Amino acid sequence: MLRLVSEFATPKRGSIVTERLPVDVDSREHTHAPGEDCWICRHEVPFSLPEQVVEAAMAGRLVVFAGAGISTESRTTFPVSFYESVCDSIGLEPEDGPPFETVMSQFCERYSRSQLLQAIRSRIEYCSSYPGVYRMATRFHHELSTIHLVKEVVTTNWDDFFEKECGAIPMVVAADYAFWDLPQRKVFKIHGSLNNVGSIVATEDDYRRCYRNLRSGVLGATLKHLLATKTVLFVGFSFSDPDFGHIYRLLQRQLGDVLPPQFIVTRGGTELAARFPAATVIDTDGTFFVSTLKNELVARGAMLPDENLVRAGAMYAKVADEHIRFTHMVDVKEHRKLPMRRRTRTAFATFSPGSLHWRIRDSTRTGRTYSASLTHTTGLSARNAGQGNTGALPISKAS
Repeated sequence: MLRLVSEFATPKRGSIVTERLPVDVDSREHTHAPGEDCWICRHEVPFSLPEQVVEAAMAGRLVVFAGAGISTESRTTFPVSFYESVCDSIGLEPEDGPPFETVMSQFCERYSRSQLLQAIRSRIEYCSSYPGVYRMATRFHHELSTIHLVKEVVTTNWDDFFEKECGAIPMVVAADYAFWDLPQRKVFKIHGSLNNVGSIVATEDDYRRCYRNLRSGVLGATLKHLLATKTVLFVGFSFSDPDFGHIYRLLQRQLGDVLPPQFIVTRGGTELAARFPAATVIDTDGTFFVSTLKNELVARGAMLPDENLVRAGAMYAKVADEHIRFTHMVDVKEHRKLPMRRRTRTAFATFSPGSLHWRIRDSTRTGRTYSASLTHTTGLSARNAGQGNTGALPISKAS
């Protein structure tokens, strides 16, 4: 039987992962001893940021196409992949095993589809149950979330991390297009979602149905239009990933000469570059790439730096202290005797400033807080950040 949960955090046969992971896995800003070989840092290879990607992002024309490598199947999250665990459960060697969908089909034949779906759910729920593991699995999502200029994400992942971390509306089945006109960020989940188990694409039959729908269904038509008119950034796929091969060939057949510029971010991309010569392959870590892109967007004034939210927290603390001090000065009985105009001012002044704080914090995952066009309502602009501007109205005792 499939022994997935117990094996997630343990290298199989003692050979899959022998290197030391970051010391502080509870923090996305990980730390480690000087000179230590860090699993994360070793993949942050310096690269030249393509101008086309920056310009597309600034114009709102950058689409992120995300694979499993930026989520639960990253070696920094689990040393044993889901594919390897399933292979082990049915007596196959992962190194020489058949394609992913074939292995899933064989598992269903030996056990059942319901047990496969339960294994998928258990793996993602296990990840979500441990803050340190969850933060490692969502490093990419967290970094991307504050780039408000990226409005559309396409993914083959089953988890709901883009919804949780990026505030994205999931587009899974045709009925979801009732929400198409909503202004929020959207994530197109072409292989289904954990929150809609009937939509999950895993077996050979699932794959045939999925790509048939992509050729002729509503989701496929929308996806083709999206990818034909915007710059595409593939991240989280490896050269051996069957998903990438399927998807890329489908796009080439469907879009032909109108296929827009494509950029593939992956480690060890030499072989991938040879197989897909029309794409630009960038050999570095996906989260590191997004972080570098974000820094460039900040430098060009297209968005605000993430550090401003930290300053906002400090500002809020000051406002909250003043709020408490002021409310203690208000005599409720005397307040009722004031003229209505002054009573309204005092009531407004004693209103909790937490509404601004929570609005800023809750907007962070959508990136809206970091839009330079909104700084006049929050007091978070680069000009006044750290200069004591709380965004609160001035209040005098005389009023």
